[in-house]
Amino acid sequence: MKHRILLTTGAIVGIALITISLLFSFKFSFSSDEEKAVIPMIYASLFFVSIPTVLGLLFLKKRISLKSKSEQVLSGKTSSAQDKVASIERQIQNLETRSKKNSIIIVLGIIVLAGVLVAYSSLNFIERPTQSTLSSGRFIVENLKGDTIKIWVTWQIPKDVPLQVTIINSPDLADERINAIKEAIVSEKTLVLKNVFLNKESPSEKSTYYEGWRGALKSIAEQKTEFDIPTNFVVTTSEKSIGDVIIILSTAKEADGTYAFTRTIADDDANQILKSFITIFDVESLNNEELAAIVRHEFGHAMGLAHSTAEEDLMYPTFYSNRAFISECDLDAILSLYSGSKSAEVVCRH
Repeated sequence: MKHRILLTTGAIVGIALITISLLFSFKFSFSSDEEKAVIPMIYASLFFVSIPTVLGLLFLKKRISLKSKSEQVLSGKTSSAQDKVASIERQIQNLETRSKKNSIIIVLGIIVLAGVLVAYSSLNFIERPTQSTLSSGRFIVENLKGDTIKIWVTWQIPKDVPLQVTIINSPDLADERINAIKEAIVSEKTLVLKNVFLNKESPSEKSTYYEGWRGALKSIAEQKTEFDIPTNFVVTTSEKSIGDVIIILSTAKEADGTYAFTRTIADDDANQILKSFITIFDVESLNNEELAAIVRHEFGHAMGLAHSTAEEDLMYPTFYSNRAFISECDLDAILSLYSGSKSAEVVCRH
């Protein structure tokens, strides 16, 4: 009997440790609607497992006590002793019946708890796909002499004049890959994402993001700025470096593992961008999502932006492919730059 108590206690402790480790591994934060529904279910399941388990131990202890009492009474070998034994046996039967019902409740509680955890982990896996970590390389500004200069620069063209974007060295890439690059520039689609998905502050709130620079810049283009914000992009493919922004697709790999490099040529007297070259390396190893993410980042440089101070932002030197969308922070930086702030750094304050 003592062995049964030890085994039962060990099983309870084991279940408790496994449950606690699972809860810690999920890192619940009450930051999403799913977690607000799942967490109470988990703790309710724990309650329905722990309470019957404690009762089961009490039943077991009581049964042992009654058995011991029965043996003591039987040693008397009298009619009254037999009556007492019969009474004790009935009590033991009642305890066993209640113990069986209690065991069913424990099993059901464990099944519900396991089901909730498995369902949540499955949904979490589906909704948060594997993400690729991408690193951008150098971003430099050169003057007409070819010297690297440390100045802020903007495009200074009228609103109605299109900015020509040319993709070159791309005959071997499928059309869908080229379209992914184009969409990162000309798409006007927006996304509303929970801040928790992007590791931002106020995780329960949501923020608006843009899939393409055209849509993003159009959302702020009507605001008064010193220089017109470009919104009219014409994207074509060619074998020649014709245009304002040239995107070069290369199969070469960078030794430092970075995937892109942006070089902007500017008139340093007027702080005016004249031409921008974006080179994407190891292009054959990148999927559509990764290509689009890199183009969004590098095109931000081509618009004049430097790197961001916020790790979750598109313009940070290292970014995730499934989070690389144009943020309100990036647009605030564009507004500030084209309003004559003389600073290209992206500083996120929200």
